[in-house]
Amino acid sequence: MHVPAAAAAAGTALTGKWLFDYNRANFQNDVPQRFARFMSSRNMLNAQVGQYRQDVAGIVTLTSSKMDAMCMMITLILAVCAALSDAGRIGMHGAAPPQWLCGLYSGHIASAVLYMGSALWLAMHASLRAQCAMVSLLTRKVRLPVPSMAQLDNARGFGSGFEQQKLGDIFRVPFMRHPQAAPELPEQSDDEDGKGKSKSDSEGLKKSKKASKARTDDFASTTRGTVPSWIRDEQVVDKGGGSMAADLRDDVEDHEAPEHFQLLAKAQEEWWQYDVYARILMLYGTIQFLFAVAYYSIGTTMSELRGFWISWSLPMMFLCGQVLILRLDIVKGGGNHVLPHAEWFGHVAPYFAIIGTTLEYRYLYSDAAVKVTYVVVFLAYVGHFIMAFRFLDLAWPDYKPLSDMPDEAGKVWWPSHWTVPSAFGRNLWLLAPPKKLEPGEHDLLQEMQSLQASGGGVTCRRRRKGPESEGAKPARKASSAQSLQSDSAKLESAFQRWFDESVWAQVSLDGQQRLTDLWGQYVTTHGQINQVGGSAKEQQVIELSDMLTGIEEGLSNFEASNRKSGEGAYTGASPFKEFGAKRASDLPWQIARVTILTTAFVWFYLGWCIVVDFAVGCDKLIKMPGEPPWIRDQKYRNWHPDMFHLSTDPTVPANYRLFKASAAHYHDGEETAHSAESHLLMGHASMAPALSATNATNGTNGTNGTNASVPAAVAETVAHSSGHRRLGRADDAVQDLMKALPQLSWLVEALEKQVDMSVQAPALELQMEAPAFMAPEAKTAKVVWPALFEPHHLLCRGSAVAALTSRGFGALAQLSDDEQSKATAFSLDGVGGFGALAGASWTPAGLDLVMKSGDMLACPGNGPESSGRWSCSLSKASTLPLPAGTRLSAAALSEPSLGAAGRTAALIYEHLPSMVSLFQMSPDADGWSPVGQVHLPTAADGNVGLSFAGQELLAILGKSGEVHRRNVLDGTHFWHAPPPSAPRREFRSACAGGALLRLALRQLTDGSAWVPEVISE
Repeated sequence: MHVPAAAAAAGTALTGKWLFDYNRANFQNDVPQRFARFMSSRNMLNAQVGQYRQDVAGIVTLTSSKMDAMCMMITLILAVCAALSDAGRIGMHGAAPPQWLCGLYSGHIASAVLYMGSALWLAMHASLRAQCAMVSLLTRKVRLPVPSMAQLDNARGFGSGFEQQKLGDIFRVPFMRHPQAAPELPEQSDDEDGKGKSKSDSEGLKKSKKASKARTDDFASTTRGTVPSWIRDEQVVDKGGGSMAADLRDDVEDHEAPEHFQLLAKAQEEWWQYDVYARILMLYGTIQFLFAVAYYSIGTTMSELRGFWISWSLPMMFLCGQVLILRLDIVKGGGNHVLPHAEWFGHVAPYFAIIGTTLEYRYLYSDAAVKVTYVVVFLAYVGHFIMAFRFLDLAWPDYKPLSDMPDEAGKVWWPSHWTVPSAFGRNLWLLAPPKKLEPGEHDLLQEMQSLQASGGGVTCRRRRKGPESEGAKPARKASSAQSLQSDSAKLESAFQRWFDESVWAQVSLDGQQRLTDLWGQYVTTHGQINQVGGSAKEQQVIELSDMLTGIEEGLSNFEASNRKSGEGAYTGASPFKEFGAKRASDLPWQIARVTILTTAFVWFYLGWCIVVDFAVGCDKLIKMPGEPPWIRDQKYRNWHPDMFHLSTDPTVPANYRLFKASAAHYHDGEETAHSAESHLLMGHASMAPALSATNATNGTNGTNGTNASVPAAVAETVAHSSGHRRLGRADDAVQDLMKALPQLSWLVEALEKQVDMSVQAPALELQMEAPAFMAPEAKTAKVVWPALFEPHHLLCRGSAVAALTSRGFGALAQLSDDEQSKATAFSLDGVGGFGALAGASWTPAGLDLVMKSGDMLACPGNGPESSGRWSCSLSKASTLPLPAGTRLSAAALSEPSLGAAGRTAALIYEHLPSMVSLFQMSPDADGWSPVGQVHLPTAADGNVGLSFAGQELLAILGKSGEVHRRNVLDGTHFWHAPPPSAPRREFRSACAGGALLRLALRQLTDGSAWVPEVISE
């Protein structure tokens, strides 16, 4: 009997051990995967939120980059408009055109400034608002969900945790159910809209589609109704935030857009109209600008150039540009417009003006031509008036959208409630965030929030079946007075968030009243809780807890209905909330409408001013300062036949000379009076009406005597005046020349001096031109040099430059057009005992130095060592030829070249500062032979820097910076003009790298240190 019992006990023990080992092995397999899965999900979540941040930046950058480009274009056009209205105005260099043409020209300049100025301000608002929203979203809302240290600790599992599991999990028999129910996971978006439904919908779908059930059976190993307790802990702690919930979230729609898209769409409501109407007003301003240029060409060619055919052809180019630009930006047939194709009235208006100027400047006066001129001018103003209303018609918002446009990849899209003008629907480049995710896309952040809101899918109680329990939430019950105090404090903090000034301003009046009522209920309940204190009975705790629960539910409902006020792209109130509260939501459209109507009113006003001019005459209202109104053209002069003449007539009127100077001749008797009369007529315009009136009264012909038409006062003035003769005799001219000779002695002396200087001019000297007026500043290389560094020699090799002082200190820098470079200081070892440096050359083998004593030193290597030292020693080449007791002032060595006899040395001796001596090294490098001399310009003044660029000798003058180049082989020479002058600047050396570089020393202020500059050409 004991044996069977022992056997049964042993079997039970072995079975228990085997079950223990089996479930412990499962635990040890699951626990490491928990942390790995936690980290993997967080990494993918952070990557997706990083993508969301790029989404926000991309959509906002689209607006800001457009607005920045538009601001630049608008600024350029405004600058040209300023030039057209000032230095380039019509009539500046000659007689002004008619008033109506000036009105068309100046009116279009002013309207272009109005449109462009409004567009510039709208673009600035759009760019700043968009960037503010982006920064607010990226710094407050769209943040990377980095796990906390507590979450990392909770996600970690221990092997000893198996001891804390339930016995049902520790000794579970294989193929039996686990003690914990499987989590009820929230819905998620999938590749098809029909997927991701609730369980009841899924069951209905399975009944209608047997294939779906079959596919589920194939993967039944991954779906189960029960899970171990450690899997349940993983759901609650890692995904549910450490607490269980009562129900799953049912407010998430399929393919719902991520939260950042919703926030960005809400913020985009504040600037999309600024974007749209800035673009439209810029287009209108450009068209007005082209109109102004067209009228400028008409006025200039007719009033100043008298180019009849030019005025008929030139405006066509600008009008063609208008038509093409407008056609490019407007969708043909887009929307329902009141004035279709009315813009053509404006396009042809300049040709009405051309007809008017043709009649205005016609050779013969005609009263009928004057009337036709007023008619065509009035039609020009009417054309611009109609075009202004066509602009209004095109910019009118589309208030009747049918439905959202299809959201297609690579195309613009915005929601249907955006009242975008339909005429510009395809050329505004607007892009709003999508309303939903595409099939196959998943929002991990939303899924994580759903899991956290549902406690990881693990509920503290299962939902009961039946309609009464659907959507029901568990009532929160406090178990003690202390719990009541804690719940009351949490509820008060929730109220305080809504009472914040920035949030309260966004709540509607009804919402504020509702929140105030809830707050009153809370204050009453809170007072009762304080009265009860810690001695509350169980029934009182339950009643007060129910009251708090009701208030909390009311606050939750209020938050759900006023979510827009508390959430958005901004924390608290929008930075532009005050701006929007005092202005209409469609303020940009209102600004655009006022701008367009103002322009239309101006054309209406000027058009009726033309009618007034036609009725009373413009000479009755205004005249040019200092000019009679009839001087401008024939239209306003009282012409009669005796005042008309042709250039081919043998005689001319007395008061108007039109002649060939070579054929003009006057008799001695009448020359003085005739000239005096002409002088009076030209110099005293106030007498011209009297003269003309006298001619008309006396009935004299302009071809007869001159004094017959002159009044007595004028005749007396003529008799006592000595008029200047237009053409004198030869003896009078000789006498005038002899009188002027003493005053021209300075000219003779200057000519003699110039001849003497040309004889003594050296071969290298070329004429030096002075810098042009308003010449640009010198282009200085962006190099940071060492402090107290005054180099005298500049060496080039590719993009690298080396500057050397005369005592062996140097700096090496890499030149760049875009970035600033910092020079690296170094020292030349071994040169201190040879005196000062006279010149240097940078070859592939290293530096070759020429000392003022005539010694040559070699510094091998491509550059200084890491310690900043460049070792130099006496060169193997022979010493340069120097006369006894002399020293070098400047020197240069050419680089060794294949096929050449040897290196060339250019030397300037201190006792011969105006001459460069050239020597050539012998083939065996054992001596130097003289090969020539070059005279320096007289302006050299002893301060000259020498260098070689190949076989070309460069000589830079220290005062001006001009560089003379001479080829030592063929003798050709070239001259570089000096750079723009600057005070306290001295040039030291020059070299030819990619471009000619000059080394200069400049003293910025009196007493300050001299700083080096490298000036490129």
